[in-house]
Amino acid sequence: MGNATAGRQSRRIAWHALVCVLIALRSDAADLFTDADAVVPTPDVSAPRYLRPTTDPAFDTRVTRITDDPGVTSGDVTWGDRARHGYSKVQPWNADESLLMILNSGRPSTLILDGETYEYRFAVDFAHDEIRWHPTRPNVMVYTRGNTLNLYDVASAQHTLLRLFAEYEDTRYALKIGPWEGNLSNDGAWIALVSAAESGEYEVYAYDISADTKHRPMSLGQESLRADFDWASMSASGTYVVIQRSDTDTRVYDREMNFVGKLPVNISHFDLAVDVDEEDVAVGVSKPGAYDGSVVKVRLRDGHVTRLTTLGYASHTSTRNIRRRGWAYVTYQTRSASWPPYHDEIVAVKMDGSGAIERYAHMHALRTDYPTEAQACPSPDGRRVVFASTWDEPSGRPIGCYVVDAR
Repeated sequence: MGNATAGRQSRRIAWHALVCVLIALRSDAADLFTDADAVVPTPDVSAPRYLRPTTDPAFDTRVTRITDDPGVTSGDVTWGDRARHGYSKVQPWNADESLLMILNSGRPSTLILDGETYEYRFAVDFAHDEIRWHPTRPNVMVYTRGNTLNLYDVASAQHTLLRLFAEYEDTRYALKIGPWEGNLSNDGAWIALVSAAESGEYEVYAYDISADTKHRPMSLGQESLRADFDWASMSASGTYVVIQRSDTDTRVYDREMNFVGKLPVNISHFDLAVDVDEEDVAVGVSKPGAYDGSVVKVRLRDGHVTRLTTLGYASHTSTRNIRRRGWAYVTYQTRSASWPPYHDEIVAVKMDGSGAIERYAHMHALRTDYPTEAQACPSPDGRRVVFASTWDEPSGRPIGCYVVDAR
């Protein structure tokens, strides 16, 4: 190779290195697509390869596939045909985003990945009924088993029993955080739990973790919720317990289970947050009624409704971005021309009623059954979003997990 050619190659390498440095230095300044009206068709692109970032050609964000093909074995992991995060309201990242939890239909079933590189780190190999990352302690997981509430430190592999709820039977109905849709308060101090009493009644109650105090339980049977009770959760501030019976029946209580009010709109697939006004709110899609398909914010203390979107038909909403207050992340899984303009997209919606949005990526998620729902969930800082996708595969399998990175 001649000196001139070698010189040009050296300059190209140096320029590439400089560009990488500049990108790293401005990693928090992504220029997201914010046009609220444009219809942006899903591009026809192949699925990203495992751990090989690609660029969404429509929105210019980085998308990385963080699970491998079914049957592939690497070290201790054999990937199944369904490998994805848990749900839009269950945060897969830990508090400092150094680790990420994935559920795998192969083996092991609960995987912990590196929160940056997405490479496999270790498995959660102990029995649990429900599990959550602690919202402020990066190494700590909160889990239920039988009628016990516990902590697990992933750094030391130490288990700590928080409380044995001996007054409840663990053989008929294990202690639940929700079930499945509940969260701790944003500071990790409070949790709402659901248990089965010896009388056969189900009970819900607030539990103060730091003080080891169980507050007054409420019988779900007496509230006529037992037959079709869906879930319960602590509010983001820890002030309220929210119980959803159905899309048309969501009720708010204080910590002593005194009734505060019923949400005045039909709201589905919603999450709980504290907004920039320090108010506890529910944010999700409103179904049939005046706001059908729109994302609404409902203040828990008095039921005040703020309409956040007027276009599209939302699916799931997540406010797990607890360090980026004031935004809700919405999965728009529909591709129906009847509900433009957000088709097969992840969209962040500002919760102030201004109509401001950010459009993150196309999901290539075709819904054929419940596990194929994308159910996007943001990281605690809101700069990355995890979602499930079949990547346009009409058979519905395999289901993989992807991260869109807007840093």
